[in-house]
Amino acid sequence: VKAWIQTVVDKLTKDWEPAKCQSLFTESELIELCYRAREMFWMQPALIEINPPINVMGDIHGQFEDLIALFTLNGFPPDKKYLFLGDYVDRGPYSLEVVYYFITLLRGNHESRPVNKQYGFYVECTRRYSVVLYECFQFAFYCMPFCARISKTIMCMHGGISESLVNFSQIAKIERPCDIPDMGLLADLTWSDPDPAVSGYEESPRGAASVFGSDALKAFCDQLGLELIIRAHQ
Repeated sequence: VKAWIQTVVDKLTKDWEPAKCQSLFTESELIELCYRAREMFWMQPALIEINPPINVMGDIHGQFEDLIALFTLNGFPPDKKYLFLGDYVDRGPYSLEVVYYFITLLRGNHESRPVNKQYGFYVECTRRYSVVLYECFQFAFYCMPFCARISKTIMCMHGGISESLVNFSQIAKIERPCDIPDMGLLADLTWSDPDPAVSGYEESPRGAASVFGSDALKAFCDQLGLELIIRAHQ
């Protein structure tokens, strides 16, 4: 599976140009990619354990040209290791290229049907291919990991911390495939935000998950033996 997906990555790196992005892959090739990516996600735990060195990035949002520029500056995978913290799709013009490229992924709130149907990914899929491809990507998103831990002491996620999380085994118990709910542990991991005006946890003005204060962050890190939280989302 990895070897097959690597051929997709190589093709994107060497042959991609904005003017011919439509013709680089057939829809059947992309559907096959979705199924193979889903298999890889299933083989990964919901909490990925990683050793440094690694580069952590978030919220690419369909900006494939920016992604290639970042790789040009810092080094291309697999020579350099990267962890991306979700929100690969929507807003930017090349969400499909971004999703093709990523292999080791964490899920963001835009890897959810209600969000990416509203903010551009659905339109991009159906304009360039069909609704069938959009649905195939949703099935892959449903199986993506949620968090990563670097050297056991650095926790990485798209959203933020959760009052519900008291030990890491809870993450492993989240059943996949799944979409992202409005409240609860998975909602917080993909949606929650820090707020310097908040003490503890409060309901988020986004309408999903929660916001948390610095006191909640310190208690969370102490509880789980963490030295650092790396997040994206903002």
